Parts: sequence; C-alpha cells; structure tokens
Amino acid sequence: GPILYILYTHDFPINKADYNSITAYYADDTGIIIKSRNPNQALLKLQDQLIEVENWCNHWKIKVNAEKSQLLIIQKRRIKIQQNYKPKLFNTPIPIVKKAKYLGLIINSKLSWSDHVKQITDKAMAAAYSIQPLIQNSNVSLNLRKLLYTSMIRPILTYASPAWATIPDHLMKKLNQTQNKLLRKITRARWFIRNKNIHQDLKIPPLSEYINKLNADFYKKAEECTTANFNQILSFENYKKDSHLRPIAAFYTSDASFHHYQQK
Repeated sequence: GPILYILYTHDFPINKADYNSITAYYADDTGIIIKSRNPNQALLKLQDQLIEVENWCNHWKIKVNAEKSQLLIIQKRRIKIQQNYKPKLFNTPIPIVKKAKYLGLIINSKLSWSDHVKQITDKAMAAAYSIQPLIQNSNVSLNLRKLLYTSMIRPILTYASPAWATIPDHLMKKLNQTQNKLLRKITRARWFIRNKNIHQDLKIPPLSEYINKLNADFYKKAEECTTANFNQILSFENYKKDSHLRPIAAFYTSDASFHHYQQK
C-alpha cells in the first residue's frame, strides 16, 4: 500500500545541501529539477544526481526504464548544449524534448502553458462530445445537464490551476471561450442570447473567476499548512519581481487576490 511505498522510498537520494536542486516524486513519477545560469552546468549537476539514483536502484535491486525518461530544458535565451554534457541514465542517453508531461501537466521549454491549455480544452470538448446524447436528450433536465458540466467537464479545465496561474490573458480567454461554448451546448441557447445572461441564469461564474477562487482557496490552505515544503514555497518576500514566473506571486500581486480577500 501507500505507506509501504513511502517507507520503501524514504532514502531516495535528495540533494538537500543544494538549494538549486529539487527532487520531487509522487508514486512512481520522479522529477529532478536543477537550476543554473548555464544549462551545461545544470546538466553536469543533473548527471551527478542521476549517478546517485543509479546507485540507489542498484542497492535496492530496482529496475528503471531509462528510455521513458525525458530531459526538458527551460531557458530564456538559447544556449547550445555541449554533446559531452548530455546526461545518461544507466548508460542510456536521455532525450531532450520541447515539452513533457508530469502529473497531468504539460510543461514546455518556454514555460508558456500553451500546450497544457490546448490539451485541457481538447480534452474538455471530447468529454462533452461523449455525453452529447444526454445533453441533447429532451428528458434530461437543465439542472442535470448543468451538473454534468460542473462535475465532469469543468474539473478538466481547472485541473491543477494553482500551478499555471501565470498563464497570459490570451490563454485565459481561450479557457473562457471553451466554457462559453460548452454552456451554450447544455442550455441549447440561441445565437442572440449573451454569454453573460447564460452565466447569470445558471449561476456559473466565468471560468477565469472560478479559477481565481480555486487558486485563492488553495493558497490560503497552503499558508496554514505546517509541511516544510509549503513553508519554503511561501517564504519569499518579494512577490512583485517574480509575478511572471511564480504562480503564487502572480496571484498575490493580482486584482484577483484583492477581490477575493475583500469578499472574505
């Protein structure tokens, strides 16, 4: 069970002495994050960390599928990667990718979240298509169709939203437009009915407002959490300069945070 797994992996190699190195693992998904001004230096540190992982696997006789590993390099300006710096796991070269999936999130090399937004909008539309017979059934009440949306489709669009709170306005607009299309489907609204009226009648806020509320609730719980990792995340004082990079900084320096706590 989960407790046995936690006990089994409690000694997984984590470089606690280096603040520029983070090892994050959930079940059998493990991510190693190395930060450096020079990506080649980061790759050298990563290789050292991978050697520790190899030793741990050999000690506990754990077999790793190195071919499934991926290397994602996030950088503002492109710096050429030296061939001899490319890391290997059990002598298998780790392929460099432009985007990678971790715990359901699509992260790309520009950290723009455009690939993730495309994935969740496509997935939400596919989910709506799968329940279309129910939506079109005249015997299914509007309240039930609304429940289908809020319980089955909206969670797809908002999954892990605190992690991608830094998305630009044009991506948030795309999410709002996706919800508008879906609400028009479930209400069978005519073309001349405004989206604002549909939201009011259904008592469903625009998706951007709903996401801001989810994020506010999450960060509020995080502030009250006693876990060391959460305390470290929330310990930064200067939010303003990091608001384009760090989701929590983006939230606390936005109007959404002000309005949320005003309502409280």
